[in-house]
Amino acid sequence: MLYGAVLNANGVLFAWMNNDYGQCGVNPEEKLEIPKPLKVSDNVKIFSCGLSHLMMVKNDDTVWGLGCNDDGNCGFALGKGKSYVPTQSEIDSAMPLGKIKDIKSGGGHNLLLTTDGNVYASGSNAQG
Repeated sequence: MLYGAVLNANGVLFAWMNNDYGQCGVNPEEKLEIPKPLKVSDNVKIFSCGLSHLMMVKNDDTVWGLGCNDDGNCGFALGKGKSYVPTQSEIDSAMPLGKIKDIKSGGGHNLLLTTDGNVYASGSNAQG
């Protein structure tokens, strides 16, 4: 079963459904049948759902992640496991501030596009 997320007009991110890795922002044992706002999910500009992790970029261009981090999916150092509390990613320390245009997440990775056309990646590199 998959999960979903939606961003409202006020920049608050909501998530629901399957939560096996905490990607919906609550304890992984809890399943959400209705959308619930994520903690520290205000001022979200863009977000992307990976297979078992969720990434968001706030208006200040900080990058946040939650869920499975087995391969660095959330942009944290390997070995930090899963997190069901949105945590600031280490990706944004390498990014130019004010330049994040888009983020896309896959099975275990993320791609961030900047306004000057550069692409930054984090997570699994199993497929090159």
